[in-house]
Amino acid sequence: MLAGILVVVFSFFGAEIATIAAGESENPVDAAKKAVKSTVWRILVFYIGSIAIVVTLLPWNSANVAKSPYVAVIELFGIPGAGTIMDIVVLTSVLSCLNSGLYTASRMLFSLSQRGDAPKSWTKISKRGVPAAAVLSSTVVGFITVGLNYVARKRYFFSWSTRPAPSHSSCGWSSPRRSSSCAAAWAQPRRTSP
Repeated sequence: MLAGILVVVFSFFGAEIATIAAGESENPVDAAKKAVKSTVWRILVFYIGSIAIVVTLLPWNSANVAKSPYVAVIELFGIPGAGTIMDIVVLTSVLSCLNSGLYTASRMLFSLSQRGDAPKSWTKISKRGVPAAAVLSSTVVGFITVGLNYVARKRYFFSWSTRPAPSHSSCGWSSPRRSSSCAAAWAQPRRTSP
């Protein structure tokens, strides 16, 4: 059951990116509300809706379910090149994931540099309002990570550090709550004995 929970957490990790983007808009409160509402609708349509279509059209004991249920559904409608269509959909999804990861990583570097926790050069903003140095730094780290994945894929540390991404996400989500609880407890006035 824990493995299932980790997959679900990892699948929906990233919805908070909408609030980061909303913070850069002219009216962050309204933009955040719209972004959260649209995220809920997108999850319902793209995840739940697509699974409902697959479950409705494919028999549960079909051999195609084990291969690729989405390709099987497209083939049911007689559309040629179903595998290629799904490859394009997956590639688009991966590139979107990469784009959002680069966006959040660069904004985190920018924020850290503004607080003095990272190099000040990452606070520079281009004429278009983009923290270009932070974006470039995030991109370089991304390429290094891809290179390390290729070179050191069989090494214990690298494979161990990349596999539990869902559990790391869960820890990341719970950390602010734990730290705010600790801070609230720490801020309570202490009783002194008479």
